[in-house]
Amino acid sequence: MDPVSQKTPLSSTIETALAGFVTFNDFVELRFPFVFDPRCCVGASDGVEFDGIVSLSTEKTFDVDLKKLASLVPDLRLCAEVTFQPDGSVITDDLKTPFESIESHLGSMAVKIYPRGNSRLGLDPYVSAKINPSKISYGFNAFSDIHTLGQALPVAMSAFVRGCPDLAALVDVAGCQVMRVDSTSGVHCATVADVSALLKRISHVQIGHVHAAGSMGAYAEREQKILAKSGDTVYVNPRSEHQRGAAYPKGPEAREEGKRLTQELRRDPGNAALAARVEALSDPDYQAYCEKLLRLEARTLRRGLVGQLERLGITDWDGTAVDLIRCERQLADAGTSFVHSLWAHVWRPVLTALWGDPSMSLANETELEQKITTYYEENAVGRARSMGTRRALTHLRAIIDRGWTAAKLSPPASQATWYRTIGELVDAGISLADLQACDGTAESRLAAGVVVSLRSVLEVQAVSSAPAWFKPADLSRWLDDQYLLSVPHRHRRAVGDGLVDCIGSDDGLCGPVDQRPDTDAEIFAFLDRSAGHGLGSHAGRFPPEVDWDLIVVQSEVADLRVPAVPRHPQLRLV
Repeated sequence: MDPVSQKTPLSSTIETALAGFVTFNDFVELRFPFVFDPRCCVGASDGVEFDGIVSLSTEKTFDVDLKKLASLVPDLRLCAEVTFQPDGSVITDDLKTPFESIESHLGSMAVKIYPRGNSRLGLDPYVSAKINPSKISYGFNAFSDIHTLGQALPVAMSAFVRGCPDLAALVDVAGCQVMRVDSTSGVHCATVADVSALLKRISHVQIGHVHAAGSMGAYAEREQKILAKSGDTVYVNPRSEHQRGAAYPKGPEAREEGKRLTQELRRDPGNAALAARVEALSDPDYQAYCEKLLRLEARTLRRGLVGQLERLGITDWDGTAVDLIRCERQLADAGTSFVHSLWAHVWRPVLTALWGDPSMSLANETELEQKITTYYEENAVGRARSMGTRRALTHLRAIIDRGWTAAKLSPPASQATWYRTIGELVDAGISLADLQACDGTAESRLAAGVVVSLRSVLEVQAVSSAPAWFKPADLSRWLDDQYLLSVPHRHRRAVGDGLVDCIGSDDGLCGPVDQRPDTDAEIFAFLDRSAGHGLGSHAGRFPPEVDWDLIVVQSEVADLRVPAVPRHPQLRLV
């Protein structure tokens, strides 16, 4: 007889644990599209070459001429790093790191100009900016009180306008698109050894489609480059285009960052921003806090943002920062924190795999056998008790002796029995991550016995409040530009050190203004003026001999004709 299913679902328990974490926004990537300006914009080149195949792009409308752009933007740099000084001034320098590889440790603002946009995707020219709202506001990011996108996005947009005022006058700041949002929390462990032990457990997690980098054979080969440069960081779903996770000890990163910034400050002693960051990172209480902090980051890309909003019932997001704030407020009215939901969606499967009974240690086989026997006596009847206990112990012995990977490839029974038994062992209280960490060696078995159960850690040591050393910063410096979100581009211009002046009418930055007449009287006057200057012979009326319908038909036919000269040098007419 089969065991009677008495499994207690972990969903409610896990959700309670997740709700105890305090999350904050740690990093955003924004895309600011250029608005057509005849002073620096030219017609788009519609020839697109990819892998030797040339095609026509009909979606792009213009490109940016960098020579003309340089005359409008002094000290133009394609890739720039903008550092904000405490007095409000900025220092602009060349970006020393490839823009695509910059992650959330950035302490300034990274900007890259794409003058031709993306021909394959049909994107017009744009400026991409990566900003860490916490670091530019506090100088560090071990903890922050920027818990909502309603705080983070205006800070990032204001930083771009203040750091690049001349460039901001040529792009649509209010229409910027959100490409990535990072939400962060962590576990503050009792000792540094607990941080390493929990990190090692996370490195073996495989649950459904969620896996740590290199832990699954199907993906391990493609993830070798990520593993080679990951150091002590464990990436979860590192190649996903939706959401990715990163777990790492904060202590070594904080020490390395402090050492690097101290060296930079020695080379540039007049940099007040560097001095402020070094002072913040040198705080003994801050260093002690970071040493025992296991950082859990969730990196949500654009597809992940769309997917999460759809899971929460919102399908009308238009992709802009302004509308994302509107969606977040709509969810907040319903009692849902959007930033927290992004973080929880990434780490919910991982924490489920790590969950387990603190007393169920793989190192103590005698006690473990007794508890497994007790589990089947309580949840099975008849012969299923003895058969279930024997089957569970057989599978457990195979995992301990041969390792998780080998036992899964060649289980003691069928694959169906394997998954059924693993589910019962997890239901009995054994952590799935503990089982997956076994590789057949005595060291892995002993390590499973000394590791602190994440269940006990989460219940008492999750980052659920601000540490004692944290002092909230005054964000009014960044949030006083809130009207950036409502003033259209053609009624704005950047002046001074980045402040925005509302000019109330079109100023020519967006191209020629339509001055065609609107009423019949204006049309007659226009024709009269044309006749008076020798531009026409039919003052006050349209020439009756002109067949306007035929002209329209001919113009449509002309648009479909193949040009006599190829638009692209590699195109040849047959």
